[in-house]
Amino acid sequence: MQGIASIAWSIIGSQLLVILDKVFILSQTEYIIIAGTMLLITITGVMLWKKQIDKIGRKKTLLRIFLFGIIFTPFTLLGFIPFESYLLVGIFLIATITISFGGWQLFPYMMYADIAEEDKKKDGELKAGSYIGFSSIPLNIFQAFGLLFSTLILLLPDYQFGAGPGSIGLVLWGPICAVILAISLWYSKKFIKLDFSDEEKREK
Repeated sequence: MQGIASIAWSIIGSQLLVILDKVFILSQTEYIIIAGTMLLITITGVMLWKKQIDKIGRKKTLLRIFLFGIIFTPFTLLGFIPFESYLLVGIFLIATITISFGGWQLFPYMMYADIAEEDKKKDGELKAGSYIGFSSIPLNIFQAFGLLFSTLILLLPDYQFGAGPGSIGLVLWGPICAVILAISLWYSKKFIKLDFSDEEKREK
């Protein structure tokens, strides 16, 4: 699940600022405004997702993070629409995608800790380091695939966007990431187990 999702997050991380530069073509002042928005949303988003974890548990929060990404990443297609100013579009895109991207950053080590704690109950050994070390190998492969895709999609033909010409891939990565996150959401809902103590109580 983490590997599949990391393909989308790698694409988002490499392309989110590129779309502002190549498609929306913002001024320096507008960039500063959006950078401030990004910082504020990252901090606020982490706090909001932490409250969601405390309130509804880790798995449901993780599914909501994926759902948030699925809903808002396709809004990169706004690049096809001509606007007098793309500042508000950029703020909207940065705010909505950053809040889900920031929420995801809470989870990997949290999940390793949960799995390691559950495993310790079974054999008495704490192996958190083993989980992190092993998972980094396939995870790096998935992330590399995401970055490779980010490069290849920019080789698609150019298009005359509202603010200027550029590869059509500059806006198509959003819907593609939504599909990848939808697969991650389905896989997580069906196969991933978190909040072990809560699930044990429900089973009893």
